[in-house]
Amino acid sequence: MKVETLRWAHNKLEMIDQRILPAAFEYVSYDSAASVAEGIRCMVVRGAPAIGVAAAYGVALEALRLQEKPIENFNGGMEAGFTVLAQSRPTAVNLFCACVKFGRALPRKRRSKLPRACWMRRTKFWLKTFASIARWVHSVRNCWRTGRGC
Repeated sequence: MKVETLRWAHNKLEMIDQRILPAAFEYVSYDSAASVAEGIRCMVVRGAPAIGVAAAYGVALEALRLQEKPIENFNGGMEAGFTVLAQSRPTAVNLFCACVKFGRALPRKRRSKLPRACWMRRTKFWLKTFASIARWVHSVRNCWRTGRGC
């Protein structure tokens, strides 16, 4: 059996519940930035790189949840997602790095005449961007930087 601390399944994030190890083994499922923030706060996930990756997936979940909203609502919801994630573990350096990088990647405006299909393709592009940032946060190179900040 392949064990993954965090995994993406059916448009949800699943994390091993580290609070019950080693007595039991189970995944907990999350579908929004707020729910991932609660998982981080309750210590379902532990370790700086894993927390950073969880935050990255939390942002991706929020983008997925908000993808049908107008750009103003999308951006407002994403900002709220960044805030709730950043507040979930105040001392987690990788968590803040993930939120800062995502904030830079966020689309700022949508042309009103852009067809809906184009906007949906653009949303998928942002989800891929968020996934690539999640991989960056989890990379070995950045584990060494944890103590030095972003």
